[in-house]
Amino acid sequence: MTHKTYMTYSAIALFIALAAWFAFLPANEPKIASMPNAIAPQNTAPAPNTPYTSSASYTTYRAPDGTFSFQYPPDFTATSFDEGESTIVLIQKNGAGAQIAISPFDEDIVLTAERIEKDLPDLVMVSPRSATLQSDTRVRGVLFNSVDESGLGTREYWFVYRGNVYQIKVFAKDAELLEKITATWEFQ
Repeated sequence: MTHKTYMTYSAIALFIALAAWFAFLPANEPKIASMPNAIAPQNTAPAPNTPYTSSASYTTYRAPDGTFSFQYPPDFTATSFDEGESTIVLIQKNGAGAQIAISPFDEDIVLTAERIEKDLPDLVMVSPRSATLQSDTRVRGVLFNSVDESGLGTREYWFVYRGNVYQIKVFAKDAELLEKITATWEFQ
């Protein structure tokens, strides 16, 4: 199976998982059109007393196969399931959270915005830029803003590592959660 086929299946699996996730969101969730500055720059410090500020009591998620771990807020729940060849990890609480899609990838590359655009030309990427995993600067990928199928703004970080493509997605309002996950992410 080629890398384009993997990316296509990954996008389909991600779409299915997001559709299931969005089915549980409140109907009055703000749309991106009403949030022109909703996505904070990556280097912006969290505001005091946000749910993602203190990591003293954070919970650690460990992949069932032991390949990676990261921390998330203790009042969120973590679930994972297989979707075809992909694994989906959901970290959520009352419509907030993150989705991580992990899919096999047959190339050992540094993922770029150009490569994503080539494989997924219909994917909306706003302000894509090269970025490293905060906890391991050897892991490089693409950080970008997007809009999901329901019109909500998202912040995403995609990278390739050890034969898998990792796609981490949060709603724009949860950008600090993405920073927390990438700051504590460790490969074993």
